[in-house]
Amino acid sequence: MRKVISFIFLQVVLSLSLSSFLFGQQGSSFIEFSSGVGTTTFRDLATSPLFYNGASYTFTGGLMRVGSKTESHLGCSYSFGLNTNNFNNTYKSATFYSLDINYYRLYRVNRFTSGRWNTKVGANILNTTNIRENEAFMNNSLGVENILNIMAISKVTLSVPRVKGRVVKILFFRKNLKPAQRELSFSLALGALNLNYRPGYAYNYLPQITGSEIKNFSDYQLSVNGFRIQSKADYTHHLFNGNALKLSYLFDIYNAPGKYEPFHFVRHSLQLSFLFNYR
Repeated sequence: MRKVISFIFLQVVLSLSLSSFLFGQQGSSFIEFSSGVGTTTFRDLATSPLFYNGASYTFTGGLMRVGSKTESHLGCSYSFGLNTNNFNNTYKSATFYSLDINYYRLYRVNRFTSGRWNTKVGANILNTTNIRENEAFMNNSLGVENILNIMAISKVTLSVPRVKGRVVKILFFRKNLKPAQRELSFSLALGALNLNYRPGYAYNYLPQITGSEIKNFSDYQLSVNGFRIQSKADYTHHLFNGNALKLSYLFDIYNAPGKYEPFHFVRHSLQLSFLFNYR
């Protein structure tokens, strides 16, 4: 338990430090709020060899600063959903909760930047905490793990501005489209250092009892193994008041082998973000 508390404390200190660093940069600053829907698939071999599939819902908040030379983002994302499995005509369901905290910082690569194209590379720190509930597993009904990834990330952005206004007519509808700044971007992050805090074999929540003390995480192990790949495609439309709307597709896949049994996860998500310019 002390390891868990120390790890959470380290995450808070790191997030606060990065937040102050984020505010000190040059460029346009945004407060981001987003929501999304998607699908998730996971398998935890510490409890079952079966894959569970289902819909997921995501809510995200964060701070972003974007400039021509640098870019950074500090955010927190909460996802939940109901995943099911129907094996041998037996229906089982698991409720899934996930909390992501991430920070990335990018720097422009001049060699691959010209005209409307802007290429940046940097590092991304991503911490994920998962909680799963499946009553069918009885003593093993609750699954919890923490996954920390330090990732190399690259992002390519293409500016596609609407230089001149135009009128669009569809049947009886008429819309005046004003000049606007628009961007298409694609980012790819690959795990360079992958850590996970995972339980042992099945029945991981039969806690160790020492006198009057119950050690719920007594059989957990910290491991350095696995992989994570995360990609994201964005369309950003900047408004006349300095704010922006962003439509995103996110793909996230990772494997956390742990010390005994692995956890596999994949997510597809479509998200809509509101970016509020604050300076």
